[in-house]
Amino acid sequence: MTIPLTHPIHPTMKKLLLLPALVFFAVSMQAQNSHFGLSFSPGIYWFSPDADSVSSDGVSFGYSYGAITDFGFTPNYSFSTGFSVMNISSKYVSESPTGKGNVNAKINFMYINIPLTIKMRTNEIGYIRYFGQVGLNAGVRIRADITGSTVTSGGSEPFSKKITADAAIIRPSLNIGAGLEYYLSGSTALMAGLHYDNGFTSVTSTKKGYPFLFSRGIRLDLGILF
Repeated sequence: MTIPLTHPIHPTMKKLLLLPALVFFAVSMQAQNSHFGLSFSPGIYWFSPDADSVSSDGVSFGYSYGAITDFGFTPNYSFSTGFSVMNISSKYVSESPTGKGNVNAKINFMYINIPLTIKMRTNEIGYIRYFGQVGLNAGVRIRADITGSTVTSGGSEPFSKKITADAAIIRPSLNIGAGLEYYLSGSTALMAGLHYDNGFTSVTSTKKGYPFLFSRGIRLDLGILF
């Protein structure tokens, strides 16, 4: 059986993809000190299960890459958004549905992620401006797959399958962090920041037999602003 590599774009995703453009037209006429740039964000992610029979199985590596757009509405405050492809994974252990062993599993997700945040900068100190950032992430699920094994007294049975249809379409989360911008020349700056990503809703559906799993993460944002 051949699994297609592309998926139709969900109507909700289409609306979310329009948000940066709508924000641009709404604030660009009054924007001051605006920046556009590129970013790469490695990080670690884990599950926070909402069931006694399920536990997190450590952290997993994830990353995202995309564009940054900062629309300044005062010299020190800006609306920060953008567009990124987010690849994250997390692991969990649970009792098998039959009650005859444990399930050790890892779920990999791909999202289109759109941050909707407020960035607060200090005045320039030397060549550096420090910032705090807070707001929301709106992640739209593109792909999901699960790998793992069911462990019983008789041994382990591995499994691997796509669960795109079983994963939540939207991943809303809190985005809070701090960092700095090092100015090279004019408005061109190197950016680095540490962010906490706290998912508000389960990334899986219990109707499909999966436990409630809330995804959390800490990431390092690296980028260049123009």
